Amino acid sequence: MSESRPVPAPRRIVVILNPLARQWRNRRFAATLECVRALGCRVEIVATGHAGEAELLARRIGAADADVLAVAGGDGTINEVVNGLRPDAPPLAVIPLGTANVFAREIGLPRAPAGLAAVLAWGAPMAIRCATANGRRFVQMAGIGFDARVVEAVDPRLKRRLGKLAYGLEILHQWGRYRPARYRVEAAGERLEASTVIIAKGRYYGGGFIVDPAADVTRPELRVCAFLRGGRWALLRYLAALGAGALAGRGDVRTFAATEVEVAGADGEAVQLDGDIRCLLPCRFALAPHPIRILAGPAPLNPPRAGDSPRRSR
Repeated sequence: MSESRPVPAPRRIVVILNPLARQWRNRRFAATLECVRALGCRVEIVATGHAGEAELLARRIGAADADVLAVAGGDGTINEVVNGLRPDAPPLAVIPLGTANVFAREIGLPRAPAGLAAVLAWGAPMAIRCATANGRRFVQMAGIGFDARVVEAVDPRLKRRLGKLAYGLEILHQWGRYRPARYRVEAAGERLEASTVIIAKGRYYGGGFIVDPAADVTRPELRVCAFLRGGRWALLRYLAALGAGALAGRGDVRTFAATEVEVAGADGEAVQLDGDIRCLLPCRFALAPHPIRILAGPAPLNPPRAGDSPRRSR
């Protein structure tokens, strides 16, 4: 007879919760925590009280304090926690509660509470390569130009009430008043000018839209997406191509890989990182020196059942 597989010990999970996240009060979040606890895990929830506190809380948690550090919130809260991770931090898990939850989609997290709980309880960590913008980490994407103007101008209260619709309304508002700017991009031995620049680590943008299908959060590279033409009608065509998944085939959109990127424009202009304004131009983008560990893999094919006692492997 074959020897049964050892059952892993229940994990200690610390959850950093953003109580302003749009979906934190929904049933899926409560059901996910219920499933995680039913699998034997110990869960401690620490709520943030103000913007930036998730980063401070993450700095307090090392491997001796928890087996998993989970972040319950949107992409902006994930960005804060990633920037607070200590060298000895436990693997990071995501409970998506935000408006778009782009990074959760990128790493293939299940939506159902039972599936998400299985990732927290048994998921295997994978290494992802963050990027930095003027030294600050981001996991998914940075934007300069029209993209950042929308993020900067959207009303946070309207965002919490309307979700993605708030961004749609702001896109219309910004398009109506759009005045193109030019940004100078230097990367991979190239110099070019663009009206909007996206520095991508992942494929997804704004939810399920794909800016660059070649982007991969596990690869040690940045993907530069430069939109060459300016003006309202060029912008409208870009938005239509984004919606149709056809950006990669346009001749007026340059996409290429780099490990360092310099972007300049009007000094002090806003740059968005993972959906929030985090730094200003001029900006230097690079790979973060060390990967971080994320629970994103599928649950074991034959996971232990709740109530099973842990067994040591021989």
